[in-house]
Order: sequence, then structure tokens, then C-alpha cells
Amino acid sequence: MSLLSRRLLLVLFTLIFIIGGLIIVLYGLGWRLNLENFQIQKTGAIAIQTTPRGVVIKLDNKEFSDDSNIIQNHTLIPNLLPKTYIVTIEKNGFQKYRKILKLKPSLVETINAFLLPNKFKSETLANSIKGNVIIDVSTDSNKIITSNNLNNNFYLYDLKNPKTALNIGVLAANIISENANSLEIKKAAFLPFDSNRVVVETKNSLIILDTERRQKESLIEEKILSWNIKGSTVYFAKIKKGDKNTISFLSYNLIFKTQNTLFEITSSTAKFPVKNMEASRSGNRIAFLDSDGGLYLFTEKNPLPEKIARSVKFSEFSPNNQAIAFLDANGIVNIRFVDGWDQIFRKKIGDVSRFELTDNQRLEKIFWYKDSLRLLTEGPSKISLMEIDDRPPLNIYNIESNFDYFFYDGENNFVYILRQGQLQKVSLES
Repeated sequence: MSLLSRRLLLVLFTLIFIIGGLIIVLYGLGWRLNLENFQIQKTGAIAIQTTPRGVVIKLDNKEFSDDSNIIQNHTLIPNLLPKTYIVTIEKNGFQKYRKILKLKPSLVETINAFLLPNKFKSETLANSIKGNVIIDVSTDSNKIITSNNLNNNFYLYDLKNPKTALNIGVLAANIISENANSLEIKKAAFLPFDSNRVVVETKNSLIILDTERRQKESLIEEKILSWNIKGSTVYFAKIKKGDKNTISFLSYNLIFKTQNTLFEITSSTAKFPVKNMEASRSGNRIAFLDSDGGLYLFTEKNPLPEKIARSVKFSEFSPNNQAIAFLDANGIVNIRFVDGWDQIFRKKIGDVSRFELTDNQRLEKIFWYKDSLRLLTEGPSKISLMEIDDRPPLNIYNIESNFDYFFYDGENNFVYILRQGQLQKVSLES
């Protein structure tokens, strides 16, 4: 072989080595040749979390096993070219989950899929319940408060022996020494840490009734506009003494017996009267509705509440305190993100996801599911579980139909259903 030939071979092998090494480096860095457009592009990945585990994952027509375990809570599918993928997740005995993802270079798209079973575990707790509305369930799930919205009677049931009911109004009248017919109970709720004690709103006060000892404890001796309990704190709104044009929003610590003013508003801020006050679990965010359905949000960063929506009929903070869900006058659900949201889908502070469902899916009531990624919704004669991931398609699963009333216990993940006086409990655990 001549010297020239040897030199040409050396140059050729050197070029092959350099090009090959470059290709290996680029490949290791996630670059691939996209045969659809003949471009070299950086790949991305899809991370899939599922409940339950042991599912079959399909990416377009390719099948993947579920790699999640005690140490790793997801299945990662790496080195995917940027394009649109159809993800299908299946398991025998469960309803199918589907999502369309537009994958971008260098990014990881995440899915949190919750597959509901085809059949739910349910039990009948009582065959004859007084009241047509479920007001509250105790933290230990042993007691329930119902009410009759025709005569405003409130009943407390011990679910271990649901044949008899305690009339809360009669008990309150006996303790207060007032005529039961003249005593008006407006609202009642369990103390979160004691199912024997119930917070009761009367016409001009907020009291705690001890249903075992038959005693009362006064909390606020004034007319309350709206209130709710989060943990060991009661949050409430009332007209300021001596100033009918100002409403005070306050907190009352049930352990230390201390009261604190959170903020005040005047009639120039919102339309009076204020109603449906809602506090986040952390207590650092307050939402309320005015008489026109305006929804206002107060945070520690803002000295005054901000009006964030109009024509709202119901709102609730997510369990993780990062979003607020509200129903507008048309029964359409909206999610406003109070904090940035990067865990599953990407949302900035102030972003709103609006879910315009079909006419036969218009919602009447919503509860946050315990994971803050889904909602329990009530539409025309049906209860459904709806995700808040607005990447298409929207996964909605039917849970129950043909009922009179339902209540979601997020602490224990049970749905309580009233159907012709019968009380049932449905477990959403797989």
C-alpha cells in the first residue's frame, strides 16, 4: 500500500472516529434524528404515576410495563422524539384512562392517572334517616349530621346505632333554657378533634354543644354572617360593632381561646351582605362571596381581598392550599391557581382552568378530591370524579346515579349518599 493510500485511510478513520464519537455524545445527550421531518432534535420523556399500580401503559401502539414501586412512584419513558403522543392506561377491573400529550424537546411531561374500579365497595349504614341533606361527617366517620331543609331541623346520628337520632335544636333549647320552637339553628358542624361536640350557629351566637355532657360553651355572642372550621380554628365574618358599613373577618383558636382580626372590608369593596366564607386548610387564605356572587380572595400578601370572579355560587380551596375551585352561575367549574403549579401540569399564579362541559354535564356541586388533582362533582342525577388536568381529553368517571343527596368525606375518602331515606357509604379506594 502506498504512502498516499495509508494517509488517506488514516484521515478517513480519523473522520469516522470523530463523527462516530460526536454521534455517540449527541445520542447520550438525547439528540435523535426525527425521520418524520429529517431533523436532529433533542428528545423528551414522559413520567407516568398511576393509582392503582400494576397497570398496562400504551404509548401510541407500543406497550410498556408499570415500573413504579415502593422506591420509585412512577414509570419513566425516556428518549422520545418531540411530537404528539396518545397515552392509554389500562388494568382489568378498572375504567380506562387516556391523555394526549404534545411533547417538547428536553422536557418531561407528567401524568397522574387515577383509574376508578368498575364496581365500588358500598354498604348501607341506615335504612331510615331523618333529614334530606348531609351537613357533616365526624373525623372518625362514626357520626353524621343531617338536616331537613323544609323545617330547618338538624339531626345527629351515631352510625354504630343509627336507629335513633339526636335533635340538635331540641338539645340546644334544653341546654340554653329556651323554647325549642323559637330557637333557630342555622348551621352545625363537628369539631374536627371531638365527635361528641358540635359547633352550632343560632340567630345571634355561635356555641359549642357537648352532646354527651349536655353542656354548652359560648364562642361568639354576636350575629355571624358566615363561618367554617379548619383544624383547631374557627374562621368567621360579622358586621363590625358600631359600623354597619364594615365587615370584620376574624379567627378564633379553639385551644387557646384567642380571637384575631384578619382583615376588614367596607361596602365600597364588596356588595353586602357577605356570605359563604371559606378558609384554606393552612388558614392563610380566605375566600368569600358577596350578594352579587362576586368571589373575593384574601392572602397574607394582599392587605385587601381581590375580586377574582363574578357570578359564582360555590367555592372551595384545594387540600394542598394551592388552588381554589368555584362554580359559576352556569354550573361551569373553574380552577384558579393561587400558587405556581409544577408537579403535574404547569400553571402560574393567577392562571384559571375553565371546564366547559356539555349541557347534560352542567355541575351543581363540587368537592375537592383528597389528592388536590381531581374533583367530586354532582351533575344531573350523577356523581362523577373529574380531573383538573386540562390537557385533552378530560377524564371523567361516573360513580353513582339516581340519588337524592351526596357528601364527600375527604379525610377518609368516602362518599355518603342519601336515597329515599337510606344512607349508604361508598369507598373510593381501589
